[in-house]
Amino acid sequence: MFVLSVDLRIKPENVESFIAKAVGNAADSREEPGCRQFDVLGDPKDRTRAMLYEVYVDEKAFDAHQQTAHFKKYIAEAVPLLARASATCGSARRLRQNPSRRQENLWDRSPPSRQRLSRQNRTV
Repeated sequence: MFVLSVDLRIKPENVESFIAKAVGNAADSREEPGCRQFDVLGDPKDRTRAMLYEVYVDEKAFDAHQQTAHFKKYIAEAVPLLARASATCGSARRLRQNPSRRQENLWDRSPPSRQRLSRQNRTV
């Protein structure tokens, strides 16, 4: 698998327009044979923060994605609406799947307190 995570800051005046373009690009991308997942995620507390999470069968599939007409249109029209973007990508493999794990709101997750952390690391 090839995984890409893109953290985005959208210019406040462009939020609705950018989200519409990103969601359209994601829908088109999910139709590609090499795309396994493409999510557009938004921060519920800060509408200018978003994240793209993409999974492709391999890096060649991602390269093919970048050559599609819908991707080139997205880059030309949506990227200028951003204040900034940073991406992390690379090859990955699924270590384990746990379907019973409940969904968490990662935007709201705060680091554990020092007291709770020290309790968790105690050897018995």
